[in-house]
Amino acid sequence: MWNTLPLERFVEHKLRERHAEKGATQWARYVELRTELSEQVLPWIQRNEPDLSDHGVNHIHDVMGKVTELLGLPKEHGGEEDWVLPDGYNVHEMLLLLLGCLTHDIGNILGREKHNLAIGNAAVLAGTGWLRYPVGDRRIIESIGRAHSGRAADGSKDTLAALSAQPAFFAEVRVSLVEIAAVLRFADELAEGPQRTSTALIALANRDDAKPEHRLSEGSRLYHLYAAITNYHIDHAAGRILVDYDIDRANIDYPDGDCERRALIRSLLSLAYGRSLKLNAERQYARHYAKSLAHFRETSINLRFNERGQPLDQLDRTVIISDARTAFEAGLRLEVLNPNFAIDDVLSALLG
Repeated sequence: MWNTLPLERFVEHKLRERHAEKGATQWARYVELRTELSEQVLPWIQRNEPDLSDHGVNHIHDVMGKVTELLGLPKEHGGEEDWVLPDGYNVHEMLLLLLGCLTHDIGNILGREKHNLAIGNAAVLAGTGWLRYPVGDRRIIESIGRAHSGRAADGSKDTLAALSAQPAFFAEVRVSLVEIAAVLRFADELAEGPQRTSTALIALANRDDAKPEHRLSEGSRLYHLYAAITNYHIDHAAGRILVDYDIDRANIDYPDGDCERRALIRSLLSLAYGRSLKLNAERQYARHYAKSLAHFRETSINLRFNERGQPLDQLDRTVIISDARTAFEAGLRLEVLNPNFAIDDVLSALLG
C-alpha cells in the first residue's frame, strides 16, 4: 500500500500553484503511474528475485525520504508554506526526482541482471500509465534510472557523465538531468538498513529443517545480516554522512560455535568496511555532479558493539573520512586511517 509522503504533497502543491490546470494534469499522471507500479510491480519483485533485500514499496518510500533529507527539506510536512524549492531547482525537476525514485528499481521484476536498463519494459507490464507520458519524457525518466547503477556506454562506472553533456527538457521545461540522477543515485545508496531485511526471513533461513525455497544463498544471507546491523544518517547541517554498525556478539542469528561465530563476524566486518568505503566513494562522486550535494564533505563510520542489547561502549570505534584528510591517500583503508579498525584487533576485543 502506498502512503503519500511529505515530499509528494509538496511537489503536488507547487505544481498546482505554479502551473494550475496543467500542473494538476501532470500530477494526476504521476499518481496513475505510481498506483500501477506500487500495486502491480513493486510488491512482486521479491517473487522473481527471492534472494534480494527489499526492493518494494517500503524501499521506494525510504529512497524518497533520503532525497528529502539530502536536499535539506523538512522530514515532516507542516504546511506548504513551510517548504521552499531547493536552490536551483524548478518544480519539474522535483517531479522528475519522484519519478526517478519510483521507477529506478522496477526492472528487477524481469531479473536482477541489468535491471537498470529494463525500466520501460517493466513499466508497460503494469498498465497504461507509462504510455501516457510522451516518448521523450519516458526517455528522460529512463535515463535517470539507468544511471543509478551499472556501467556507462564506454564501459566505465561513470554513468552520470553522459547526462551532463547536453541540456534536457521534461514536460517542455529545461531540467538538469545530471543533478537529479546524482541525487537519486546517492539517495538509493543511503537507503540501507534493517528495513531492507526481515528478522523472520533470517530466522527461517537459519533453521536446520528449512525448506529449499526458504533458504538464502550464502552471499545473500550475509547481506541480509549486514542490513540488520546498518544505519545510515544524513547530517545536512554539518555536511556529513554517518554510518552506524551495531553488532551484538550474542546475536541468536549468528552460529553457536565460537569459531563459526568469529568467522561470521569477520565476514560482516569485512563487508561493512567495503560497503562504507563504497558509500564514501558514492558521496564524493555524487557531490561532483550535484550542486545540492556539494557541501557533503565527510563520512563518519562508527562501530557499535552490544551483548544481548546492552552497549559495550568501551569497544566502540569511530573513523571520519574527510575529503581534506584523504585527498592524498592512495588505496584508502579504514584500518590505515584508524588502526583500531584492524579486524583482528576488533575480534580480539569483542570475542577474546
